[in-house]
Amino acid sequence: MTSPQSTRRLHFFDNLRAALTLLVVAHHACQAYGPGTLAWPVRSLGQWPALGAFLSVSAAFFMGLFFFIAGYLTEGSYERKGARRYLRDRFVRLGVPLLVMALAVHLPARWIMSGSPPFWGYLTGVYMQDGLTMVGHLWFLCHLLVYALAYVAYRRWAGPDRAVTAEPLPPPGHKGIALYALALAVVGGIVRVGFPIDRWITVGFVPVEVAHWPQYVSLYLLGIVAWRNDWLRRLETRVGMIWLGVGVLAAAAGGWWPRGAAYGALWEALVCVGLCVGLLTLARERLDTRRGIWPFLAGGAYGVYLVHVAVVVACQLILELYPLRTITRLSITFGVGVVGSYAIAYVLQDLPGLRRLL
Repeated sequence: MTSPQSTRRLHFFDNLRAALTLLVVAHHACQAYGPGTLAWPVRSLGQWPALGAFLSVSAAFFMGLFFFIAGYLTEGSYERKGARRYLRDRFVRLGVPLLVMALAVHLPARWIMSGSPPFWGYLTGVYMQDGLTMVGHLWFLCHLLVYALAYVAYRRWAGPDRAVTAEPLPPPGHKGIALYALALAVVGGIVRVGFPIDRWITVGFVPVEVAHWPQYVSLYLLGIVAWRNDWLRRLETRVGMIWLGVGVLAAAAGGWWPRGAAYGALWEALVCVGLCVGLLTLARERLDTRRGIWPFLAGGAYGVYLVHVAVVVACQLILELYPLRTITRLSITFGVGVVGSYAIAYVLQDLPGLRRLL
């Protein structure tokens, strides 16, 4: 099976991922200074409650959009490489960084922050019992590894003669997009009765935030469907831009939106679906380029995602030693987080054997 997209690199995808990576850095930079999760290792004495709106909006959509992009790229990669090479590349690009970060970075850092208790007891009795403690922000890579295995299993089960000659499905219009948003809201509202946002469970070694999992897995699957049917090139610009407006308006209305699991799930679904559809369309129309700073940002984005938390947390800890305004601390943290992470990412890329990983 081939898709028109399989013969042409989507530069706007690379650029959109780079922009989302900068948003991830900004999100984590805000965690110490706004009403973020208590799991973040730094809680500044100076808090800025207004950051709660930014944290809520960004959390509502950016990881879901990452999952859509990952799903979109899955089938094309599988078609080019075949099952064995595809899985090997996934384990190298995702699994190796996971192991290195979990054992060489997160383990010693968590052990020291816990007061350096007896190491073996801490390793087996505490560290290995909590997947989120082990992998931290790299939980995304854990999910992608699991989804890659599931996808290969599905392809092997379906066989090479599965229905691939049917006419491609038309891209969704307003009705289809609205129905998906409604379904996401209903499922999210039901799930969050028992699993509110920021409550994590560990399945094996894979950390799962159950409240957001329906969004993540459905967008990953929709990414696969979108690749098969060439939806990104065929989606009407007008439709995408209208849904961008829906996402922006919903995000702006967050402060006045009614509280509660069901209302919150509906608000988040509108933000997520609106911004995902809208930003993909906007990027297709405006960012399909290899000019300017975009090649630099895109080339280091994965490395930045891997290392930025260490840079951000170190900066936040140092800034707590100085009597600075919260906005100053946040600005410095974000700036250092971006510049420092890109510097480290590109240095690592130049080391022998690491370019393939980053």
